[in-house]
Amino acid sequence: MKIEKTFNTTIKDIESRKFNILIPICVGNRFFLDNTSPTKNISQYLEWALENTKDKVLILIADKIQISNWVVRNSNVSEEQNMRRLMRRGEKIYENILNLVNKLPKIQQEKIDVLRWEEYYKKDIYCEEITKIVYGEFENNEEFRKKVLEAVRNSITDRKFSEEEYLTLCNYVLDEFSLVYNGTKIERDYYGLYAYPETDEVLEFIESVKSKKIFKDLEEKLPEQKISVILMK
Repeated sequence: MKIEKTFNTTIKDIESRKFNILIPICVGNRFFLDNTSPTKNISQYLEWALENTKDKVLILIADKIQISNWVVRNSNVSEEQNMRRLMRRGEKIYENILNLVNKLPKIQQEKIDVLRWEEYYKKDIYCEEITKIVYGEFENNEEFRKKVLEAVRNSITDRKFSEEEYLTLCNYVLDEFSLVYNGTKIERDYYGLYAYPETDEVLEFIESVKSKKIFKDLEEKLPEQKISVILMK
């Protein structure tokens, strides 16, 4: 694994084991998953994270918030059916990753937590508050809504969608905003380094808010603590 880009951190900070490390896994990410089975890339990420973390590693399965994507792409079935299918997929991914972790030496297993989105949302001290703030901003700030839409349009390029569908797809950005902006604190452990294989305009947009390049008024409403991000393959 090689770090290709950093946001809000330096290689020196990472090498000094300053952070607990977060590895988010989207249910449709083919870098990490072959259907619901972990690819060798997850094993390589875990190996790197265990060598470079401060104390703990969190694997977070971003399943439930994918519903906005699923209802747009699978509009021939109801939202309820999409949610059931999505959550079953998330459960299978969770089980497969736990099986992978359980094959590691006990000393390494004790450093790794695996969570699904719903549990993270309930346990994190900031997620609900930040999510409400950014949904309010999307509803009431036309410029903010325009920028989120622009980021979504430029990031999802496999096909075109209607304006209403793009607005629905924006929900995923708003739902994951807290994680990408703030990181997560689960009980006593704060995970301050977000490791991911690639970037898109959504990530770049949130990083611009973090660094006060845009929407300074919004940044002032959000917690001071901001997660660092690395892109790594």
